[in-house]
Amino acid sequence: MVNKWSIKGIRAGLILPNVCFLCGSDTGSNRLLCGPCLGDLGTMDQACCCCGRPMATPGLCPGCSARKPLYEYTIVPYHYDYPVSFLIKLLKYKNNYELARELGIALAEHVRAVGRRLPEVILPVPLHPLRSLVRGYNQAREIADGVAVELKLPVDTTLIRRTRHTRPQFNLDQAARRRNIKGAFRLTRTPEYHSIALLDDVVTTGTTVNEIAALLKQAGLKTIEVWACARAG
Repeated sequence: MVNKWSIKGIRAGLILPNVCFLCGSDTGSNRLLCGPCLGDLGTMDQACCCCGRPMATPGLCPGCSARKPLYEYTIVPYHYDYPVSFLIKLLKYKNNYELARELGIALAEHVRAVGRRLPEVILPVPLHPLRSLVRGYNQAREIADGVAVELKLPVDTTLIRRTRHTRPQFNLDQAARRRNIKGAFRLTRTPEYHSIALLDDVVTTGTTVNEIAALLKQAGLKTIEVWACARAG
């Protein structure tokens, strides 16, 4: 179970097989987290079916009713709180990309539980080439690969390109987010798909994925889902 000895678990999980990344106990499998720690990740059981914000019952939240996003459905299993936020930060900023597989498995299990028809392909939200070069990898791509293995879906990393280096979105209000991300993406070709899942590690207001969805809709794509590990805010 998640506890104050997380650093001990991290060290053990990096060195020993079948040891929980968070608490250091035996996982009893090739998973990086034990059963109790997986349970401690929490879940977002009831959410807006369009943007994924928490709700008492599924349906459209007031924001989506007033200004419906361009994507049709969102699957986001977790709140961006500890320990999920801790794991995602280790993945993004500390090069612990082995955690992408664990997060991908968890997301895939939630997608299965929702029971919707699977899309044709997963499109990870791209990083700008400069940021990708500095980080060395795209965390959304790494998570997408884990989901794809579990759900037996292809991953397309060439359809969408990020053409403008933008400011981080987390410290901007919603209007500033829209201005910041406007025109930051382009399609490299006409999509050959009818249904796709846009995948990111964390969504907050949905501004980034909505900007990409606008391009895809203009190109004739019919059904767009958004999959992410966690929702912040």
